[in-house]
Amino acid sequence: FIKFRNVFSSLNEDNSSSASATTSAPVHIEIGAGSGDWIALQAQLNPSENYVAVELRSDRVAQTFSKCLLHHDFNKSTAATKTSSSTASTKAHGPLENVCCVGSECGSFLRQRIKPGSIQTIFVNHPEPPTQTYD
Repeated sequence: FIKFRNVFSSLNEDNSSSASATTSAPVHIEIGAGSGDWIALQAQLNPSENYVAVELRSDRVAQTFSKCLLHHDFNKSTAATKTSSSTASTKAHGPLENVCCVGSECGSFLRQRIKPGSIQTIFVNHPEPPTQTYD
């Protein structure tokens, strides 16, 4: 199983011996993270919480990783596009340290890598269904 206290610096290591692996910051998973827009915004808006982005396609994992590494201020860029008189631009910050990007099929990842009770919330936002071919 993944030891989230080794992944996220915000987790309380004093609780590592606890059977329930209680942490000081909740861990959330997004299944099918796509290009990472939603999870990067959530991580920015909730810096005291931790997020795991799970995506099967490697190009999308790379996009999510890049967004979290470059960490642009999404709120200001969104506000700037809505207000034509605003001169605000997208500001780059340090990397988002509360996001972990995982390239994996979600079912096996959840079964094989996630300890029961270690995740507060699982999000599934607009998944893209696999293409089915019926011969």
